[in-house]
Amino acid sequence: MEVRPNPTVENLRATAAASSKQPVSSPNTVDTTSVTQRLQKELMSLMCSLEQMSGGDLGVSAFPEGESIFTWIGTIEGGKGTMYEGLSYKLSLRFPLDYPFKPPQVKFETMCFHPNVDQYGNICLDILQDKWSSAYDCRTILLSIQSLLGEPNPESPLNSYAAALLNNKEGDLFRLESGGICDLVVVLKNLLFFLVLQITEKWSRNSTLLENLRANLNSKTDTKSDVRLPHYFSVKLKGKGLFQFGTCFNEN
Repeated sequence: MEVRPNPTVENLRATAAASSKQPVSSPNTVDTTSVTQRLQKELMSLMCSLEQMSGGDLGVSAFPEGESIFTWIGTIEGGKGTMYEGLSYKLSLRFPLDYPFKPPQVKFETMCFHPNVDQYGNICLDILQDKWSSAYDCRTILLSIQSLLGEPNPESPLNSYAAALLNNKEGDLFRLESGGICDLVVVLKNLLFFLVLQITEKWSRNSTLLENLRANLNSKTDTKSDVRLPHYFSVKLKGKGLFQFGTCFNEN
């Protein structure tokens, strides 16, 4: 009896043999040279911008952290005339291997009370998401975040409490949350001083002591800081804010 080969089996064997002769492709490798050159160029451009500004007062800066060009540490100063004036924030920037076609991951490392920043430092900013363009650079990112501090978007919040304070016009309390926490010791000291004055006014008949207390209360109680008791507290405690405590944010 003649045994004929199964054509299906023979075809499979032929295909397998042909496949074994084809070269095996190596895993895809990413050429980081162009990305490194791009980041080095951005770093030089940012440093030149700082030098060209009068006194280097651009309000933003960034430099690589350690030896990796793909991880930077940035600094942002709060804009003048905003609730964040006088405050400084540190950010981390992590650039992907396919930068600038994909945006970097940017987070606040310093706690920032802001409607568009969550408790972990994540930022809700369109140019870091769907509005990203390869034409943007590190300087654009930092200036955009600095602008976001002064012009928050409460309609797209990551911090609903901060957004609610803005929507309800609770400006003084928002200022306390956003900047006063960093000077909480000074605030508490001035609050204690205020309470001492109230007790002294009620029980003491020593006019000289009262005059000295009032003079100190209306001056800076901490010579190392411009921070004094926020107006929010003076209104709540005194009723009409008879004493000018100032604020944590250089408010006139």
